Amino acid sequence: TRQGGFLVPHIGYSSTQGTRYNQDFFLTLGQSQDLTLSIDSRDQAGSGGGLEYRYAPSQGTYGALHTEFFENRLTETNRFLVQYLHRQSLGERINLMMDTRYVNQERYFSELSDIPSERGLQNIVSTGSITYRGDESFAYLLARYTQDLTRPENNRPLQRLPEIGWRLMAHRIGPFYFSEEVVHTRFVQDKRSWQRTDLYPTLFWPIRVASAVTLTPWGGYRP
Repeated sequence: TRQGGFLVPHIGYSSTQGTRYNQDFFLTLGQSQDLTLSIDSRDQAGSGGGLEYRYAPSQGTYGALHTEFFENRLTETNRFLVQYLHRQSLGERINLMMDTRYVNQERYFSELSDIPSERGLQNIVSTGSITYRGDESFAYLLARYTQDLTRPENNRPLQRLPEIGWRLMAHRIGPFYFSEEVVHTRFVQDKRSWQRTDLYPTLFWPIRVASAVTLTPWGGYRP
């Protein structure tokens, strides 16, 4: 049986932020969800806190909401992070996925994170998608948003809002196999937007030349 309570604290020291104290409190909310509250105190920099809520109500469905807030006295700024992850199966063929992250200051990770890979991040990517897998086909709807953490004025991230794709995989026509891929994407950058449709039909013919050897000539066309 899971139990709530205070977790082991983290204590450290930084020449720029002074003594640091992190304390988490774990709280169970039943068998399928829990909550973790945290405080982050840095005596020369400021203080903040966080919240993480996790849930898994059924098999194939789970998610987590994570938020952080920090009031930095050195820079006189309030910084926060919001991250949300969700996975869900809608039957045997349809899956829903969302993985989003946002920070209100581009230097959030470089100044506050303890993870080396996060401190060097130049951008963070948020995605959301719905996928369908049939017997011979696959389709998806995808939204992809990139937040630039360097903020160069002449290099805004290119967004895919949205992208729609469909693929027919190896449909047999006599001795041949036919596949088709169609992708339509709407690109957004600053105040501009444009669209692109990509078609890629392919025909191939597997020829068995020996018991363990198959020769497959194929051809495709991309207009």
